[in-house]
Amino acid sequence: MNIITKLSRWYKWKTTLSLFNSIKTSKSDNLVDCGANVGDYTEVLSQKGGIVYAIEPNPAAFAVLEERFKDKPQIKCIPAAVHTSDGEADLFFHKDSNADPVKFSTGSSLLLTKSNVDKNLHTRVKTINLSAFVRKLGRVRILKMDIEGAEVDIIEDLLKQGTDKLIDYFFIETHDHKMPELHKRTEQLRKLSKDGQHRNLYLDWH
Repeated sequence: MNIITKLSRWYKWKTTLSLFNSIKTSKSDNLVDCGANVGDYTEVLSQKGGIVYAIEPNPAAFAVLEERFKDKPQIKCIPAAVHTSDGEADLFFHKDSNADPVKFSTGSSLLLTKSNVDKNLHTRVKTINLSAFVRKLGRVRILKMDIEGAEVDIIEDLLKQGTDKLIDYFFIETHDHKMPELHKRTEQLRKLSKDGQHRNLYLDWH
């Protein structure tokens, strides 16, 4: 990634973060953190008010997440990976995860094609159909997603099912700069966001 691309990504990220910080919420709003990891942005969402659903599949990260918010009933910690269907899937760990399972938990992915995961390091995790989950909630004020490459399948499914209309704002970290096979489909999603069809979709989260 060259310096111009890096600066462009940084500028877009700062603009997106400014919007995220400006959003007002109420105590009854549903806020969803997909790929919550140890809960840094779960904490930020909780400070906005509302009910926060923190969804994280990595066992090491989830243990920290659950302990961190055990005394905050408005934060619901869910040990699962968001997906296009309910069931189970293999979660592949970062190649250095044995050295520090929590530190390298951010690199774990459902996708074996991710370059920094080890095919021999994985565990079976529960998956939840995000579209169905959102529909059960009825309305989501903010949805943040950082799921290491699996975002494209899920966003496409949300759009196909029309569930995106139940989400006021969703902030997605994309990974096509690390996973070239996702580039074309990610660019198609960016086009949908830019041309006004899906103004609630922000693809510049970091």
